[in-house]
Amino acid sequence: MNEATFRAGTLSLEKEWILSGKIITPEEAKNCGIINRITEGDVLQEAIEFSQFILNGPQVSNKYVKQMMNHGIQISWDDVLKQENMIQAMLMKSEDYEEGISAFYEKRAPQFN
Repeated sequence: MNEATFRAGTLSLEKEWILSGKIITPEEAKNCGIINRITEGDVLQEAIEFSQFILNGPQVSNKYVKQMMNHGIQISWDDVLKQENMIQAMLMKSEDYEEGISAFYEKRAPQFN
């Protein structure tokens, strides 16, 4: 099943749930990709921890990943590959790249700028 088929199937379920007013379980929502995770504990604390994880990551790289994911569907596959190659080449010259490599070899958590 490709992504378009999966999304079309999920959208029909979403429409059914909305139009019928059916209450769905968190598991159903997660299985259909409506939510990413189910939290048993303190939701706010888990959200803060997850946001800190993202904030402590490589911000320059994350910026380009987000950009590609938001706009990649609007351009051809060849253009996506060209952009990805260009971005990879640029990122390999960044301080974050050097820090990531150093942290890996030194077996420590990276400290990105």
